[in-house]
Parts: sequence; structure tokens; C-alpha cells
Amino acid sequence: MKRIVAVLILFFGLYPLPRTLAGTDTTSAITGTAYQTLVTAQKPDFQKFLATIVDEKQGFVITGPLDALFRQSPGKNLFHSHRIICPDMETLQVLLERIFNDSLLAVIESQICLMEDCPGEPVGYRGALLKIKWQESEVLLQLNTIQQTRWLIWAYKFLNEPEVTIPHEKWGLYAASLSQHLYAAARHWDDFPAPQALTFGLPGRIDFYLEPPRKIIRSEGIFKQMLADNRGIYSDFAKGLNSFIPGDSLLNKLKENATAEAYPNKNTTLLQHQYSQFMDGGGHLTDMQTLSKEVFDNLESGEYFFAVGLSGKIRFGKNIATESGSDSVNADSSALIAGNQAFLFPGEPVLTAGFFTVEQGSPPRLVTVNVYSEPYFYSNYCRDIEDNISRRSNHYLLTLGHFFKALDRLGIACDGISISKF
Repeated sequence: MKRIVAVLILFFGLYPLPRTLAGTDTTSAITGTAYQTLVTAQKPDFQKFLATIVDEKQGFVITGPLDALFRQSPGKNLFHSHRIICPDMETLQVLLERIFNDSLLAVIESQICLMEDCPGEPVGYRGALLKIKWQESEVLLQLNTIQQTRWLIWAYKFLNEPEVTIPHEKWGLYAASLSQHLYAAARHWDDFPAPQALTFGLPGRIDFYLEPPRKIIRSEGIFKQMLADNRGIYSDFAKGLNSFIPGDSLLNKLKENATAEAYPNKNTTLLQHQYSQFMDGGGHLTDMQTLSKEVFDNLESGEYFFAVGLSGKIRFGKNIATESGSDSVNADSSALIAGNQAFLFPGEPVLTAGFFTVEQGSPPRLVTVNVYSEPYFYSNYCRDIEDNISRRSNHYLLTLGHFFKALDRLGIACDGISISKF
């Protein structure tokens, strides 16, 4: 272990994580003081201010730190900063120039690593790190693209492993090669295929496109039947119902008792494959948006996947699976082309996630909402899903209080909405 610490300090100049805090692939909810730290770190007023600089309808994503627990991980500035994820490198460079020229944003320090490595940052990192004076405080802000964000998610997972025994020189060569691959992928160049960790003398477990874990429940039919068998809601407010329409008092109860928990994406390895399929299928960040009253009033009828982030923001995308005639529950092949809930807050835990449906009108009307979310809740990569899906799904229903609180803030009516688990 001494050798591990020495390697990380030598290469990154920072201390590795304690064993108890390491790792990002977990099915456990984040609760207690850690949850409060996550929420506080979002600085929602700062995120609202950033929304006056960029328009998320144009493909920008304003989001919080990748590691909002502020653990002493290598590459601390990369993982602890707020982020503006840009559609591409060109828009990033235009935005960077605007920020430097904005009189309301005093840039104290900057580190621009768009085309080459920066001193003190992990090899292969591409992006821009800014320290900004905002409302009498200093805030870290990072600009990168969605491809660079993929690299960041991968690097965060690797750098936080407690049993690192990999020579940093080999990892640096592989990390830099990954950056070149992602740069080429963003431009749809075919002459730089994904590098393999094994060809760099590295263990296959850190490969960027590591094969996702096999599903514990092999048959889609068995998985769907298991969900159907557990549709019944058993809680203080519903017994044995498959769905219910809450009145005002029950909606208020849901909002008041929204769970103080955050849920991490269950498998970052799978997420990399999904990003690749999404982009190869012509997907773009504009396919996923932040909900506002204006955006909602212009929505078409249909089903949308959504997640509520730690700042209370709702992000969503159109579920094209149902349009192609597939069942929305676990309709993997077509839903991946449109993205999924894990795309909405890249690398971050969320407060709740699921699907909602809209009927067009003046204004449109929310008709149904559920908490079906394989990336965060019902992943059948988890070995315990068969044993406790009924208990878990009843608990997850309480997370919808965050969804309804967000709708209140936006001025979007939800009276008459039908609530279900799946």
C-alpha cells in the first residue's frame, strides 16, 4: 500500500482516497451528512447564473461537481468543480472567450488544456479550468465537451480505486491515447479506433470499453414479468393499487417527505457503451433538455424519461422506444439511441428518475409519472433485485416528492396525475 500512495503522490501531487470512500460503482444510496454535502455543493444560485450565460436548449449542460463530496482524490480540481458541458469543441472555445470578456465574471486563474496536457493535471485530460470570483466567493468552473466528460468519468473511477498497482507511465500513455480517440470520435473520424488497455500492458479491468456485466436475469420476459408481479403499491397512502391519483393533501405529503437520499448510476462501464451507441446513432445533447415552464408548454404528446438532479433541476428526453412500438420498460435497443436517464446528469447521483407522459393541449398536461429507472433503481445487474424489489420499489416511490417540488418551482401543474412504480 505504501508503494501505491507514493506513486499517486509522485504523479498527481495529491493523496489517494481512504478505502471507505473509494469507488463509484455502487448500488447504495448516499444518505446522512454525505447527502447534505452533495446538495450544498450544487450552489443552485451559481447554476442559475450560469444559465444566463448559456442556453441549455442549445445543447449545453450546466451541472455540479463530479465528486461533490470533496474527497481528497487525485485531480481534485477536475472532480470538485462545477461544469458546463458543451456540445462540441467549437462552442466551448466561443464560450471560453465570452467568459473572459464578461464583466460579471472575474476570472482569477485559468488553466486551458484543450489540445495538450496541463502541468499538474492527469495525463490526457482535456478541458478548461477556471477559478471565478462570484458573489464575494471563489468558485471552480470547468468547461469540457461530452466526449471529454466521458474521459473524466472513466478517470474518476480509476483514480479512486484503493488498490492501484498500475505503473503511472503506462496509465498516462493509455489515458492520452483515449483522449485522442475521443477527439476523433467527436468528429466521426474512423482512423483512430478505441485503444485497448491490454495493448498498453495494463489490466483489462480499466479498459474504457470494458465489457458490461452480464444481466443477472438473462431473459427480458422474466425481467418484465418480475416487474409486473411487483406493480402493487404498499405504503402509508396506498395498499395493493397499481397506480393512484393523489389529491392536494397527499401531494403535499409526498413533497414534505421526499427522501434525503441520492442515487448513483449503477454501472459507469455500461454508460460508456451507451454514450458510444447514442453518438454513433446521430444523438446530440439537444435531444435532452432542462425542464422549464416555457419548454413544457411546447412539449409534444408522448413519453419522456427524466431525472431530478441534486440542485432540484429536472432534465429529460423523449422516449422513442414507445414511438417504434416497443415496451418502454427495458426497451434497450431503441432507447439507447435516444439516450437514457444516466445521460441527463453525467456522472452524478440523482434524487429521483423515471418516466412521465404528456398530453398535448393549451397548456399540455402531465398525465402519468413513475420511478422506473434501470440506471439508478431497478438495474437487473444487481444480484439482490429479485429478493427485495417490492420493498425497494415502494421506497423509491417516495423519491417522487422531489419531482413534484421541482414542478412547483417551475409553475407546472400536476393535478390529476397518475402515479405508479413502473
